[in-house]
Amino acid sequence: MKITLVKDLYYNHSEKSQTRKAENNSSFKSLPCLLSSYTDCYGVQRCSQNTTDLRKDLDYDRLADIIYDYVKSHLPLQKRFLFFNRKSFPNVSNDKATLPKVTIYSMAGSDGTEAYAIANSIIGKMGFENAQKYVFPIEVSDVSPKIIEQYGKRGVVFLLDKEIEKLKHISKYLKCTGNTYPQWSVYKEYSLSSEFRNCFTFEVMDLQEKIEKFPPKKENELCIFVIRNCLAQAFGSLETDMLLDKMAKYLPHESLAIFGDYDTKIKMLNVFKHSYNMIPIDYKNNIYKIFSLNRIFEACEELLDVFHK
Repeated sequence: MKITLVKDLYYNHSEKSQTRKAENNSSFKSLPCLLSSYTDCYGVQRCSQNTTDLRKDLDYDRLADIIYDYVKSHLPLQKRFLFFNRKSFPNVSNDKATLPKVTIYSMAGSDGTEAYAIANSIIGKMGFENAQKYVFPIEVSDVSPKIIEQYGKRGVVFLLDKEIEKLKHISKYLKCTGNTYPQWSVYKEYSLSSEFRNCFTFEVMDLQEKIEKFPPKKENELCIFVIRNCLAQAFGSLETDMLLDKMAKYLPHESLAIFGDYDTKIKMLNVFKHSYNMIPIDYKNNIYKIFSLNRIFEACEELLDVFHK
């Protein structure tokens, strides 16, 4: 697999677009932008980015609020009111079949930095123990074995000093190794504590294959699929439209999908604007609800069959 250093890829496109956003307090650069060539599950040669450098367009705290609200609203009725007076969640029954669960899939997750940024906001909102109970582990997958094996599974991440300051809720789980690399001189290498590493799983997986083999959603579970700023690099507009259709077909109905500005507002604006399978619930942060009219029709047909019987 050939890996090439590519600089300012996103900015070259975004400077020509009025949708470019100023860097916010939740943005992360992590590894320098790496593009790798790979063959997908259909034998098509594609390009894939292995970095979080292009992912500056999501308010992670906003995502944490959505997760918090979901868990709160799906707790047993007598427990919900305690949320207004307590920072942490109330103690509830350990019967997992009745407790709400949020499962986050960081697809094209590279070295895991974005998953760590998401975890940082969730822990800040819910506390570590409650995040473990209701959300973790976050499942990270990427097509690149190099990124998954050398960084994700090893629990190693490269960050700037200013990024560590933003990770205030999880900084105690990150330890500077002291290792230096001339090509990444402005970055420092950090290792994750074992306690924090257990909050993530890492898997080498082709995006299309993962979607088509996705298991059914569990009871009382919200699935969130983070697939940000990679579709426009690896797929054309028609292919992306077909991929969105497959997501609606194979992924749990009415789950959430989070894309990026480069996908939805720069290169594939019309694809997302006219898609019947993705309904925006937070346009600014590119958060969509997965939706399928076909599933609704199928459910109606099933109800009619039951009625006629």
